[in-house]
Amino acid sequence: MRKKILIGSVVSVLMLILLSFTSIVGYRSVTSDVKISPLFTIRTQRTIDEDTGKVSCEQLGLDTIFNGLVNTWNLSHGNGTYRVYVALRDPDDNVLINDDSTKMEAAFNFTVSFVLDSDDDGWSDYLETTCYYTDPKKYDQDGDGVPDKDDIDPLIDLKVTFTSKRIYASEYTYTWREGESWDWSNTNTDGPGNGTDWIFNSSSEASNGTYTRQNDSKVGLHDIAMWNFTVNKAGLYYIWMRCHRYNHSCSNVRLLWNNESFFEKRWEDGGPGYETCWYQNTTGDGGEWKWSWYGIVDMDVGAGTLKIENVKEGEFVRPGDEKDWMEVDNILITDDPYCHPSNKGVEGSEDDTIGYNTVISWDNEGEGPGGSGPDFYLKTTIAGTINISDVFEVDEDNVLDDWSAVVDVSDEKGNENVPITIELWENDTNTSDTQCDISLSGKTCEITYNLENATWWGEDHVLDTDFMGRTCGEVDGVWSSASDANVIFAINQNDKDYDGITYWQELNIYENKDPFNPNVTNDRYALIVGAGASCKVHQISNIGSDISEKGTYLLYDKGSTWDDYTFEVDVKSSESYKDDDKEEIGVIFRYQDQDNYYIVRWKNYGMRDWIYLQKRVDGNLEKVAVRERKRSVLTPTWYTLQIVLDTTSIKVSIIKDWYKREVFDCQDSEFDDGQIGLYCSKNEDAWFDDVLVVDKDSDTLLEEGFDYGKFFD
Repeated sequence: MRKKILIGSVVSVLMLILLSFTSIVGYRSVTSDVKISPLFTIRTQRTIDEDTGKVSCEQLGLDTIFNGLVNTWNLSHGNGTYRVYVALRDPDDNVLINDDSTKMEAAFNFTVSFVLDSDDDGWSDYLETTCYYTDPKKYDQDGDGVPDKDDIDPLIDLKVTFTSKRIYASEYTYTWREGESWDWSNTNTDGPGNGTDWIFNSSSEASNGTYTRQNDSKVGLHDIAMWNFTVNKAGLYYIWMRCHRYNHSCSNVRLLWNNESFFEKRWEDGGPGYETCWYQNTTGDGGEWKWSWYGIVDMDVGAGTLKIENVKEGEFVRPGDEKDWMEVDNILITDDPYCHPSNKGVEGSEDDTIGYNTVISWDNEGEGPGGSGPDFYLKTTIAGTINISDVFEVDEDNVLDDWSAVVDVSDEKGNENVPITIELWENDTNTSDTQCDISLSGKTCEITYNLENATWWGEDHVLDTDFMGRTCGEVDGVWSSASDANVIFAINQNDKDYDGITYWQELNIYENKDPFNPNVTNDRYALIVGAGASCKVHQISNIGSDISEKGTYLLYDKGSTWDDYTFEVDVKSSESYKDDDKEEIGVIFRYQDQDNYYIVRWKNYGMRDWIYLQKRVDGNLEKVAVRERKRSVLTPTWYTLQIVLDTTSIKVSIIKDWYKREVFDCQDSEFDDGQIGLYCSKNEDAWFDDVLVVDKDSDTLLEEGFDYGKFFD
């Protein structure tokens, strides 16, 4: 729309042009005397030449103003009559007058019927058919009682499903032993007590009221005490000791297992028991009893001996005074990496077996055959609705039966976050049932599930790498409970097209791009799926070709100027090997466009696999480096791919269980900077997690972040 306003003789050299856009009801006069509240008003100034009468701008293009502010398909005032009014005014806001005494103003009224809302649900028919994929003739398409406009997912009545996959009693073991229960000891001193056993002292602050120490006046080295054990289960065990120390002390002490010293520095950790070497940084001369964590021992089945000794080998093995007493109160040996003992521990125990759980003893009054183990049942509360499973009468510590609780939750916006609690109980027929500890704090696991992102957060196990929820009773370190247990579970919701991508994700993250349609199942691109506190990318299609050597990739839509950086991502390929399908997984970096980028391809060849470092230049794939591995990547195991870029230097490494193996160290100058992406080909079960990009100054450029990436093939 363009309106040309002609100007006659004017008495002022300065004029103001007023443009207003107004919603009106019924017919209104177009004179300037009508008082109307405009939807918006624009004022612009024009200067008139007194000699020639020419205006600095002879016409005002209303379309250049109007079209940027108002679109007829989303007018918030709905259907009705609207007016565009324009006038020339003097600096005092008076409308200018022509020679014929008419005012320099004009108006245009028009009726909007384009915003048709046939079902009166608050969305126009146009929006329903083009943006929201709903039926413009249905006020509540899914029949859940919530109007489409107010519905989290207007296409389907939302239901949340909790499914247990495995229930099991604590798998960790705890061996407690009083310090004074040593099997052999010796005091080494140049005075009284030399060659004698360690003595027992009484203290109300000690476990079981007694502790032990060497029998001397703190003079001399190589005082020794030993405790003999039998290891029933091989594995890694954590050694804790409760000791009495003073604020000035840092004893020169070492612990040995089968005469081999072990110690893992933990000073920077700051966690429970980090003050090793008996240095407790206590306050006051009275000192404190504290637990210290000494390290990890890889134990074999059979006999083993724990020995403590104060020793000097050249320089001190530990900083401090070697003359201090070694006052030992209680010992804990456990395979629980999360346990940090507190208080006095289990008192009075003289357990000499390792790898057999002597603390956790489940009630034997269950309903299972013989009543020899726990009989579990689950209780969930989802958005206030309680569901209780039957008792799993398998009478085992390990339950593999699936059980599901399905709850119809509120679809109304504002209820996106669904509270969920999980309780695990042991059924006791003759006494009250026992609630098991499956929480980081307390016994009940509490999480929150989000209906928009299909993710959850809360007391899910933080080290979950198999994309399942996992409670963990042992994580809280409360070893005294006789009911530590775990539940592995999944939570999901229904969606109209059964592709696992929520309605909100398809409309907001993927922006309705083909094939992202909440009514059409997507089986081509990667899915953003969630568990616990983070999201993972899961590729479920089998797209890819050996001929074109192309697959599908998920591109991060920022970072086009990133040049020198370190790019890490965890990858896992769970697809079983097929003779005719060579699965690939990898990454893209320094991406320019779909025909120019670097790519690392990890490709399966049966029992062998190959790793390629390549570059695509003008659409053609060129080799930079290639290497063969003798073990297939296609095992359900997480690896970390690391790419380090420094000008023309490209280094590629694989990290597994903290072991880093450099695969490539080469030079190439084809691309200087660019974006990153995740890649796979012919792989219908590829996983990606924990994306991290750090620049050369150690500043984080990206952490996770692929939720809002773009997709290309």
